[in-house]
Amino acid sequence: MLVLTDSRYAPEKIPYGIKRYQEETRRLFDVVEDGLKAGKGEYLVGDKYSIVDISSKSPVYSFALLVSCHHS
Repeated sequence: MLVLTDSRYAPEKIPYGIKRYQEETRRLFDVVEDGLKAGKGEYLVGDKYSIVDISSKSPVYSFALLVSCHHS
């Protein structure tokens, strides 16, 4: 979420910083995507709902909501 807030509301646009956080956000979402693919799309680790799924749910959903509001 830092990517959108910093790139949109920062008083000074710093291209390096924006690019760095955008790339890190993409990398983290790739990690989530890879975890879902490995678990047949249900869970991030293994075949059971775990603390990893619980702890990642809020940030991922919050980011998706923020992106949808940002693009509307």
